[in-house]
Amino acid sequence: MPIDTATTIRTPTTFAKDPSSCIRGAASAGTSGFMSSSSSSSRSDANLRGQVHAALSRLLNVSSAFKDLQPGKDTHVSTREETIAMMQHYLKRLKLDDVVDSSSPRALSVVHVAGTKGKGSTCAMVERILRQAGYKTGMFTSPHLVSPCERFRIDGKPIADDVFLRHFNAVWDGLELTQDKSSPYPPMAWFFRFLTLMALRVFADEKVDVVVLEVGLGGRLDATNVFREPVVCGISTLDLDHTGVLGETLDLIAYAKAGILKPGVPAFTTAQEPIAMEMLTKCALETGTPLVCVPTLDGYGPEGAHCNLGLCGDFQRTNAGLAVALATTWLRKKRGADANDQIDFAKDLEPVVKEGLEYAFWPGRAQVWEDKAHKMRFYIDGAHTLRSLECCADWFRQATVRTASDERLVLIFTIHHERNVAQLFGPLMQQRFDYVFFAPTSSIRPSLAKKHTFSTALQYAGFHDLLATYSKEELAALDDVSSEVHPWQTTLSRIWVALKTRVMKEEHNKCIVAVKNSVVDCINELWASSDAALIEEEAGKREQRN
Repeated sequence: MPIDTATTIRTPTTFAKDPSSCIRGAASAGTSGFMSSSSSSSRSDANLRGQVHAALSRLLNVSSAFKDLQPGKDTHVSTREETIAMMQHYLKRLKLDDVVDSSSPRALSVVHVAGTKGKGSTCAMVERILRQAGYKTGMFTSPHLVSPCERFRIDGKPIADDVFLRHFNAVWDGLELTQDKSSPYPPMAWFFRFLTLMALRVFADEKVDVVVLEVGLGGRLDATNVFREPVVCGISTLDLDHTGVLGETLDLIAYAKAGILKPGVPAFTTAQEPIAMEMLTKCALETGTPLVCVPTLDGYGPEGAHCNLGLCGDFQRTNAGLAVALATTWLRKKRGADANDQIDFAKDLEPVVKEGLEYAFWPGRAQVWEDKAHKMRFYIDGAHTLRSLECCADWFRQATVRTASDERLVLIFTIHHERNVAQLFGPLMQQRFDYVFFAPTSSIRPSLAKKHTFSTALQYAGFHDLLATYSKEELAALDDVSSEVHPWQTTLSRIWVALKTRVMKEEHNKCIVAVKNSVVDCINELWASSDAALIEEEAGKREQRN
């Protein structure tokens, strides 16, 4: 599934002519190329990619048919024990039940990470540290940016298309052939459960030393929670997200995330809001989990503040602090020490830890991509909560503080309709943009949530005074998107204009706001504009020379 993405572009500003290849290329940077040297192999690669996306569509159709959308409501489970029992049922049918049994020789050694913000970045840093220490790593994360293969990584690299298909088909066929009508569980595992089963099969087959496992949604009822004895657990910064599923308040969010805590298994978290920390502490006491709140990276030893990170953004130092604790605990256990021994935060970091943090890379998170051919710079981030967007906006503002007056600032924004969009626009409203484009993503996970209209979105975000400035006829017209090609993106554009013109009192013509068919179309339009500007610039230089 595509990540909710806020993408900012600094122009006049190419990466490859296929915009999505920038992320594919970035994902494989420093590892291996993704372009084929022959036309026949290119056709073969394209065919395999098509099969991968077809397989994912087949899985999505199964999930949609059974409305596997709201854990605890439509998924036949309401407790952690039921979640574990269901996953064990599927694992047994696939002859994989021993990989979650800590007493088995095939048992996977797991670092389990939940959270709202930064859990993917934390996982990426943990993985890189452990790989730097010489261990073979497996990492399972979500969502993906371009290809579902990105969700499954071996030694930092996404698995190949043919490997994806081999394991996908093995899990699919294995469940098809072992259906039991007397079972209380669906015969086919639904979307995220299926991918989790597939990940465990991949990692067992690859015989990895460690699995860095990111929770999909929440934690308590998540498919990844099938491991009763991970080596260590981590909970990154908590925020309000997926409130329709996890709860409307931070303490309910914390309760869902704390569901990954296990008796006697060391756990770490970052500084949290008091109400969230209180709930995490309460859950840890109830489960008998030694929970420690870690400092940011700057609080580690005399050199922590001077340690370089491969991931951009000051907020990543919080994630790095958690990653160091998780990786250090796993290394201690691997080396025969007691994983529950307290970490001495005053000690300097091991060289492999510092190197891992410096070399860590995670595409689509505070990523800068230079497009020298078109004189463009892309700032890419997947922020989709209010606090994350505040961090994202600050990062972009600092990065573009010296932007020349003749350079255009462009925002390309795409987001799932479940979010509180009018609220999320707030941090971005403080930034000057010359162009704002709203575009749909190429694929999206299914959702039962009803799409907001212009009126209901503003009402949900608390903009009652703004709504009062419109007549009933005006609101009816703004709510009506029935004739639009992209209804949700049209609603987003109308909300943006309303907030800019009626709340911030800006002139409407100061910024061009438009709906596009895709992110690719947005970038192609910018490229065309840049090409025209470069041609005009070159013509001017020739005229001066003559």
